[in-house]
Amino acid sequence: MARLELKRPVHLASARFLSWPSADSNIQSTNLLKLVYVSKSDTLLIPDNHVHLEVCRSHGVPLLINDRVDVVALACDADGVHVGQSDMPVRVVRALLGPDKIIDVSCQTPEQAHRAWTDGTDYIGCGGVYPTNTKANNRTIELDGLKAVCSASKLPVVAISGIGPSNAGAVMETGAPNLKGVAVVSALFDRECIVEEARKLCATLEKGKTSNS
Repeated sequence: MARLELKRPVHLASARFLSWPSADSNIQSTNLLKLVYVSKSDTLLIPDNHVHLEVCRSHGVPLLINDRVDVVALACDADGVHVGQSDMPVRVVRALLGPDKIIDVSCQTPEQAHRAWTDGTDYIGCGGVYPTNTKANNRTIELDGLKAVCSASKLPVVAISGIGPSNAGAVMETGAPNLKGVAVVSALFDRECIVEEARKLCATLEKGKTSNS
């Protein structure tokens, strides 16, 4: 299992941030970009992700590829992969990637969270916590579901879906010691100034963690 420390509370779930001319300076100034999921056709995925990987590694930021174990293992040498419950089983992914790559798995139930721990996952993406327009047919588990998933596993957990500055504090106040942050898309990318919104979100998350400690 890869050693993974989720020290930064915000985790991006899009590669759009890395496609902009200002991406390099934005990563450096905000110091909060941690994980990026990428989903494209093969003809674009491999060359794009070599560029993304170079930007991320220059700032010590791991790059995870969404679902595509073959791209991680054979083509891009990315830092890890995100898999869902209907994707390749974690035990098979671990056998293919070896002990040093990061594996993130989506979990919505305590049973899935417990299995993620025993199968060799590095961390859990838990949601949808709130409704979102980013993903179709996204089942909402709300804060009680998030707490249940956190309680069922020793793994670090990142809350997913519909999270922004208005509700991030409530997420971090759930009291789970292994809840390490949130993954966001529209909370940043639908705003005029991503850097400023990211700083606001970080402040909200840290305040939520402090009030809960």
